[in-house]
Amino acid sequence: MQIFYDKEKSMELMERIQNKFGDENRYKRGTDIHVSDLSYCLMKTYCRLNGIERKQTKANIGTMVFGIIAETILAWTYPKDVLQYKSHMPMTSEEEDVFGHIDIFEQFKYPLEVKASRKQVFMASQVPVQWIEQLMSYMAMEGCNIGWIVIFNIFSTQIIAFKLVLSQQDIMDWLVILSVRRIQIMKAIKEKNPNEVPIRADEYGLCDYRFKCPRGEECYRKSREIAEQKSKDKEEKKKPTRYDPFAEKREQNFNPNLYGTSGNKGDPNKRMDENLRKLKEAGKQLTEG
Repeated sequence: MQIFYDKEKSMELMERIQNKFGDENRYKRGTDIHVSDLSYCLMKTYCRLNGIERKQTKANIGTMVFGIIAETILAWTYPKDVLQYKSHMPMTSEEEDVFGHIDIFEQFKYPLEVKASRKQVFMASQVPVQWIEQLMSYMAMEGCNIGWIVIFNIFSTQIIAFKLVLSQQDIMDWLVILSVRRIQIMKAIKEKNPNEVPIRADEYGLCDYRFKCPRGEECYRKSREIAEQKSKDKEEKKKPTRYDPFAEKREQNFNPNLYGTSGNKGDPNKRMDENLRKLKEAGKQLTEG
């Protein structure tokens, strides 16, 4: 009898998982923009749409596997019609819409975003901002004020839920931010200019495109600066800066007349305007009710 570690078989199985649940899903997406494309560094989306090579690590694939398992197990406890609920945000044309699939849309009122994590996440401040923004997007697109991020810890096997509450104004503001990010991607692809989109250097270490990304070196330098600043803040016992999802809207000084408010035929967000109007009406009814 013999039993030994089979490296080749291990790699084969990992590649099968990556191809089925990673690359295949991205290829099926084509040029469509998914909520996840706007929740992480926009350069990842730029790289995907330009066919730039990506390289996943064993750790990333492992986390993806546990995420699928966690979502599947929780899904068994819900009706089928609330699972992988299709959602979208209208833009100028259907080809430019933002699409998404809500993991679980409980009672068709409350989006649940299911994640798996290797890290211990016990406080709201420890929840990755990308997960928060992903849930916020689904809540805003469906006009929901309440949603949950459900985290399965891989090592402790604990399940922890974080409740997210948005006001009607939060929903409006986030729809504007989503539409602006979508426009930035459209412009960068059209002009073949990666500098048209902002980068998130804090994602560099886990980025699948970091070795081939057109702005990889710049991102690496900024990620080192962020790490050094965090280390310095820790030594000086400074409190970490609190995450503000709407800082992007204030810092960019967005002009609301450019994003779906004019109703002109040439407005890049004409269809978005109708969506915002409906959400405002829904908010008014909730307030008056």
